[in-house]
Amino acid sequence: MIADSLLLVLLEAGVVERDKLIEAIETVIAAKRSMMIDGNAPEVAAAAVGLLSSIANSLTAVGDSPEPPSSSLPQSPRRRA
Repeated sequence: MIADSLLLVLLEAGVVERDKLIEAIETVIAAKRSMMIDGNAPEVAAAAVGLLSSIANSLTAVGDSPEPPSSSLPQSPRRRA
C-alpha cells in the first residue's frame, strides 16, 4: 500500500508519466514471472506478481474515471450571523 500510495503521489504531482510507471512495473512483473518458471522462490515471486499487478491496475485506473464537477462536492454548512 505504501508503494502504491507513493507512486500515485508522484503521478499526481507530475513527476513521472503514468505510462512510464506502468511500463516499469510490467518489466518487473515479467522478471518475477521468469523467476517463477526458473524455480527461484516461486511462492515469493507469485506473491510479488500479484502485488505488482494490483499496483499496475491502480495506476491504470487513475484518470480513467472523471472527477465530479465542483458543484456536486459536499459543501460545509453555513453559519448564520
